[in-house]
Amino acid sequence: MRADSPGHSAKFGSYTVMDMQSNTIVDLQLVQSNEVGGSYHMEKEGLKRCLDLLENNGLEVDYIVTDRHPQIQKYLRERKITQFYDVWHFEKGLFKKLNKLGKNKECELVKKWQRSIRNHVYWCATSSTSGPEKVAKWTSLINHLQNVHTHDNALFPSVHIHLELQRTQRNGFNQGHRLSSKLKEYCATRGC
Repeated sequence: MRADSPGHSAKFGSYTVMDMQSNTIVDLQLVQSNEVGGSYHMEKEGLKRCLDLLENNGLEVDYIVTDRHPQIQKYLRERKITQFYDVWHFEKGLFKKLNKLGKNKECELVKKWQRSIRNHVYWCATSSTSGPEKVAKWTSLINHLQNVHTHDNALFPSVHIHLELQRTQRNGFNQGHRLSSKLKEYCATRGC
C-alpha cells in the first residue's frame, strides 16, 4: 500500500499485488479515504479488492507477503490465507524493540550487537531456501550471541563465525546470562 501522504491523513492509497515468481503486477487498486471511512481503512480495502478480483478470476492465493498492519493480519486470518511479513518491516519493528530493550541498564550490551542482529535478519531472509530454514537460522541467534556455533536443529546445525564478529572486540553474552534469556524471551514473545 502506498499513500499520497505519510501518516493517517492520506486521501488516496494504491494497493498493488505482485506475483513473486513471475515478478508481475497482477492487480492495482486505487482507494479514496472518504469511501472507506478514513485513511486507516484504505490498506485493508485495497487488499480486499485485489483478493476478490483474483478469486473472481479463478486464482487462488496460497500465501501473501505484507507489512504488519493489524487489520491486514486479522483479515488474512479470517480468509485463511497464510501471511508472511516483509523483511524490511520485520527488521524495522525488531530494531525499535531492540532500541527499547537496550535502554534498560541490565541490557546495554544489546546496543553493541544491534547492527549484527539487524544484519542477521537480512541474512536469514536472503540465504535461506525455505521458511523452516529461515526460522532455524533466526533462532540460532541466541546461541550465536553466546559464541555457540552448533545447534540442535538439523536444518541449520552449525555456522561459521562471521569475519565481522572475529574482527570486533565486542563482548559476547555469557551462556545463562540474564540478558541472553531476556533477549530470547523478548524476541519470542513479540513475534520477532
